[in-house]
Amino acid sequence: MEEKILQTKKNGMTMLLLTLLGYVASIALFICSITLLEQTGRLLKQAGWRVGNIDAVIVAQKPKLAPYFPQMKACLARALGIDETQINLKGKTEEGLGFTGAIEGMKAYAVALLEEAS
Repeated sequence: MEEKILQTKKNGMTMLLLTLLGYVASIALFICSITLLEQTGRLLKQAGWRVGNIDAVIVAQKPKLAPYFPQMKACLARALGIDETQINLKGKTEEGLGFTGAIEGMKAYAVALLEEAS
């Protein structure tokens, strides 16, 4: 599998583009998302970056996810080699609207602050 990390500067900000060629076939084989996260963490480290923090929102009508947040944070932190305090998780519902409200699925939004490793 060929892997590339591309950096570019735009408006004074360094933007990082992670390109994982060949993952399409792997994803079709249902690779565990934690495995992909671990690989992403390794690639970031190799390129001289580290995760500053992560803010994530999980949208689901059921089940209530708050009791699972400590386990989820521990798993994410372990996969990326960061402290659990660098991860913020929130749960939301769409009050019965859309596919999440109809309990047909879940969705998640996440943003990560990347810092140059020193």
